Amino acid sequence: MEFRNRCYEKEFQDLWSPKILNFFNCLKESKRWVQDFNEGTIHWGDARQKLHEINDSIRFDLILLDPFSPQKCPELWSEEFISLLSARLSLKGRLITYSSAASIRASFLRAGLRIYSIVPSMHENNRWSSGTVAMKNELEQKFISKNCQLKDLSTRELEHLATRSSIPYRDPTGRGSSEEIISTREIEQSKSQLIHTSSWRKRWNTAQLQKCN
Repeated sequence: MEFRNRCYEKEFQDLWSPKILNFFNCLKESKRWVQDFNEGTIHWGDARQKLHEINDSIRFDLILLDPFSPQKCPELWSEEFISLLSARLSLKGRLITYSSAASIRASFLRAGLRIYSIVPSMHENNRWSSGTVAMKNELEQKFISKNCQLKDLSTRELEHLATRSSIPYRDPTGRGSSEEIISTREIEQSKSQLIHTSSWRKRWNTAQLQKCN
């Protein structure tokens, strides 16, 4: 087993340049990396608490929100956590995530961010979105058309934000368990006057079939 692990480690290291390997090794050994004018720090633990270890004055140009899905890890998709992340964005910063869930997008909007849909690649043409980009300032249209990887939300996506799926995951204490967060949301959805997501989905599926025919 030890020999196999060493083989895997070598295969992994062969994927990276010495510069990147040095970066990984520094983070592994000291949780900190410094090179020229660049530096980085890794914070192990619950991101809801670890975020407060970062100086309040620091603003980020890029935040990648990439936890497991909201049903698996709602702690890092809660409206409160998204609000904390949004506050840390610089004026021209971007928050990027693979999620196109209505609950997440609605939380971005309530945090005061502009949102754009990531256009699926050619081999994902059966998907209507590959994720979301959120930012404080509105993106100029010329960048959307030139980029071709971002687009304004479609009518379908905007209507998605008016369904029960848009009800957020709530974690006011920042210490709730996944079970508590999901249960609270399910109760709120059951009492909501918003339209059922199934109705939205059925209508758009029917429209898609009619378009194909």
